[in-house]
Amino acid sequence: MQRKYVTLALVALFSIATAIYAYDALKKSWFYFQLDGQTKIEAPNFFVKEISDEKYAVEGRYGYKIKDKTYQGISRVGGRFYRNEFAASSAIKKIQTPLPVYFSKNSPEISSLEKNFPYKEVVYSLILLGGFLYFVALGYSFSKKA
Repeated sequence: MQRKYVTLALVALFSIATAIYAYDALKKSWFYFQLDGQTKIEAPNFFVKEISDEKYAVEGRYGYKIKDKTYQGISRVGGRFYRNEFAASSAIKKIQTPLPVYFSKNSPEISSLEKNFPYKEVVYSLILLGGFLYFVALGYSFSKKA
């Protein structure tokens, strides 16, 4: 009887982890597919943002025009974090300024300086989903035999 509760707790834990990873993958994929337009950047201003004690990122404030209307955006650039402020500020010098701005044609205020498909999140969520379904099927087949 106690074994049944442990198994149910593990299945619940596995399903929660699967749901969290799947939600993250769907959210990032949705954002990727929303960015269906591209335009030129206007007045970029790149700066270093401290995320935590030893974690820095490069972000940029920028403007862009769509149909004679000007929009403002802020986005992380480079897709990585740096261990110190000096490394992040030296990365700013390497940024080539004619960056494209990706935006949503339905909601032009949604924009980003980078458009990367979240392969890692999608693969991890598919692996977790496959593992979850495997253990559920395994449990089902053992319960039928018993």
